[in-house]
Amino acid sequence: MQITAGPSDQAIGGLSGGDALGAKISGTFDGNTRIAGSAIAAGIASTSASHACMHAHEWPPHAQSAPWPACFACGIAMSRSAQCRCEADAFELAGAVGIASPTGIAAAKPFAQMSAIASTNTSTRATRERAMRRGAGTKLVKSVFTAEDGTRRPARAQNVVRPAARPTRPNRTPERTRMNYRHAFHAGNFADVFKHSILLGLLEAFKRKPGAFCYFDTHAGRGRYDLRGEEAERTREYAGGVQRLLASTRLPATLHIYVNLVRALNATHGGELAVYPGSPLLASLVLREQDRAILCELQEDEATALKALFRGDARFAVHQRDGYEALKALTPPKQKRGLVLIDPPFEAQAGEFLQIEGALAAALARWPNATYAVWYPIKLRQHIVPFHRWIAERSGATSALVAELLIHPDNSALRLNGCGLAIVNPPYRFDRELEDLLPVLRETLSQSRYGDQRIEWLKKA
Repeated sequence: MQITAGPSDQAIGGLSGGDALGAKISGTFDGNTRIAGSAIAAGIASTSASHACMHAHEWPPHAQSAPWPACFACGIAMSRSAQCRCEADAFELAGAVGIASPTGIAAAKPFAQMSAIASTNTSTRATRERAMRRGAGTKLVKSVFTAEDGTRRPARAQNVVRPAARPTRPNRTPERTRMNYRHAFHAGNFADVFKHSILLGLLEAFKRKPGAFCYFDTHAGRGRYDLRGEEAERTREYAGGVQRLLASTRLPATLHIYVNLVRALNATHGGELAVYPGSPLLASLVLREQDRAILCELQEDEATALKALFRGDARFAVHQRDGYEALKALTPPKQKRGLVLIDPPFEAQAGEFLQIEGALAAALARWPNATYAVWYPIKLRQHIVPFHRWIAERSGATSALVAELLIHPDNSALRLNGCGLAIVNPPYRFDRELEDLLPVLRETLSQSRYGDQRIEWLKKA
């Protein structure tokens, strides 16, 4: 096995930051099987030793403008906490590849555990078919042949091919118990401001009627985030989000409520922005005594912090469980009216949309009169269109409204260009409130002259 660099490349051991872009890794197995791939390792900490597959990693958060790694098999760039979907077989690297760290030091180990059953020059499908034939095998069948004169002698041995066993369909359900996403790195960014300001507008709309309602949060997080902590200080995404809005003066009514709540939570910190409230904490500040809330969080440490935050509050029930499963198991609640916030981490974007569709369809069948707000990131527009089409044509929703905020053009998969909220069964005339809200958010939070906002009713084609 050899690790070499291309003619225009440098040795991996000395790469750091953007210099790692274009590093080539190639090796020869048995003299004829060749593996080649490109690793975009700019700014990636050398934590690859704990990961076995280059197709999925939890990359340490960096600035949104930093380049992200590419899949070894297909070369498609992956986003933070994302997974390529090229369906090629994974290469077992186990930390063997030298990945540049933020300090420029790379760790390279021998490819002792490299396991490749396919390569760029050998079809993975052909390899699987050969393996299937080997698994099916052949059976030598000996029979007796009777001649015309009545003598009996062994007939020629025949190879009878046993039918191959039907291959087991791979489980394509994403593993939910292993979640690498940590919202502390992104607390208070532009996406939080967008999502939480609209959430408060929805909650205020529900409070216009005296009857009790239930707030359901499928991915609640820890509820409160320390902006002075190591994670938030490493990215400082809040500086381009909530911090900008706090400096604004003329704001719509919904944004006034949002800004006043954030300021109140930071009143004991000398006026400095030190704490950011998650959606559960914001909801707790506006819910009435008769209202109830169901919070779900799968990660153990986040759920522990969430339970401690709402200990003693009879309005809140905190569950450490998968939010999608809980949405089916715990609905409908006693309250007839309700608001459901589905705010997943989107570690694998296409797979997450499928999970949302399944959970939303089941919830609408059980609790059809509830309002559902689904947050989603925007990188490439073509990734969002199928989800919108599903809501309009196959979800069974009677009405659906989409609000989106773009701080960059939606034409790059390498960064978070914006985000959206799909609202199923929105409150009456809620689109009018969004028309006042979104232009202010675009003007305040946009990071380029291509910032934009969008409001659309989803209808069948």
